[in-house]
Amino acid sequence: LTLGVVGRVYSGGRKGEDLVKALIEDEELMQHTQIVSPNPDWGVKVWQFDDLADFYRGIDYLLVPATIEGGPVPYMEALACGTMSIAPPIGVVPDFPHIEYETGNVESLKRTIYDVLKNYKISKEPVVSKIQTLNWDNWRLQHRILFNRLLITY
Repeated sequence: LTLGVVGRVYSGGRKGEDLVKALIEDEELMQHTQIVSPNPDWGVKVWQFDDLADFYRGIDYLLVPATIEGGPVPYMEALACGTMSIAPPIGVVPDFPHIEYETGNVESLKRTIYDVLKNYKISKEPVVSKIQTLNWDNWRLQHRILFNRLLITY
C-alpha cells in the first residue's frame, strides 16, 4: 500500500509532521505500507515526476496528516486525479469523498490505515488468485505431470 504526502513542511508541526514520523517509526505498519513524497523534507522515500499529477496517479492514497488547513490544496489535486485521500475533517475535506481519521490522532490514523490495508488486500485477491499459480515452479510441475501422463499412455 503506497501512501503519498504532498506539501510543505513547517517547523510548527501544523502539517502533521509528527504523525508521518510516528507512522514511519512503526515497523509493523511499514512492513505493509510505504509512504512517499515528491518533497524530501518529509523524511520519506522521494518519488519525483515531471508532472505532480503523475505522482498522484502513482500512489494508492494521498495521506493528509495536517491538523489545520484552509484547503488543503494537495487533497483537491489528488481528487482531481482520481486518487482517494486518507484525511481528517479539516478545511474543505468534509465536503468531498475521503477516508476519515480523527484530526491529530496517530492511533486513529493507524487504525484507519490498517482498515484500508485490509480492504486493499481483499480488493487485490481476485487478481492475485488468477495469477499466483503462474510461476516457473508451477509451470515445471504442470509439464512434469503432462510428460508423465504421455509416458504412461504410450
